Amino acid sequence: MSETRPCSLSALGMVNALGGSCGEIWPRLLAGDQSGLSVRDDLVAGRSLILAEVRQPLPAVPEALARYACRNNALTLAALQQIEPVIEAAVRRFGRERVGVVMGTSTSGVSDAERAIAHKQRTGKLAPAFRYAQLEFGGTAGFVAAYLGTTGPHYALSTACSSGARALASARSLLALGVCDAVVAGASDSLGGLTTGGFSALQVVSDAVTNPCSANRKGLTLGEGAAVFLATTGRSAAPPATTSPV
Repeated sequence: MSETRPCSLSALGMVNALGGSCGEIWPRLLAGDQSGLSVRDDLVAGRSLILAEVRQPLPAVPEALARYACRNNALTLAALQQIEPVIEAAVRRFGRERVGVVMGTSTSGVSDAERAIAHKQRTGKLAPAFRYAQLEFGGTAGFVAAYLGTTGPHYALSTACSSGARALASARSLLALGVCDAVVAGASDSLGGLTTGGFSALQVVSDAVTNPCSANRKGLTLGEGAAVFLATTGRSAAPPATTSPV
């Protein structure tokens, strides 16, 4: 029987309604912090929704990659930049062609597309800044690879709520098969009318703050955010204290 190649999660960057880093998010999660929640009535006609929004300023997508500029990719970039030094170390160690990218998303840049279409309804033309790459599901992975300058395999997965988990599983497969020595993997989703309208139509959105794993649960609270890992073969490219074997 052949041995399975070892794999480690070397680094994690994250942004969501609780904060802009793992160090901010974890204590606020434990404290039950609800400061990131807001009520909006502009996304689903006739209904006010409690949503978990990222309120902090997001990094701008570089001008050279303007075709990818959308909120979803800005969220991705906010998480990605937190671990960029570790990724750069992996690129130096393994080579750009040996570093892959697998990203999951169920929204991509649909919220930006909604604004572009609304602009067209008002003016007869799509918003000048809109590009199809902002909307396509593969755009997130293409953006990450272009931003990092990696040349290994890059692709996106969109399997609804399992997209992020599937991205990590795919990263593990790329490493186990020897296709890559490191993979940037994660997921990002942004709030928009399509997502909120869809979940509202399914009657699964709670009118109060979500209360999971409870006999009194009445649905979910929608949010947005991004999480990006670096998965590597063998020992981690990061200090052992930040490494978790998978």
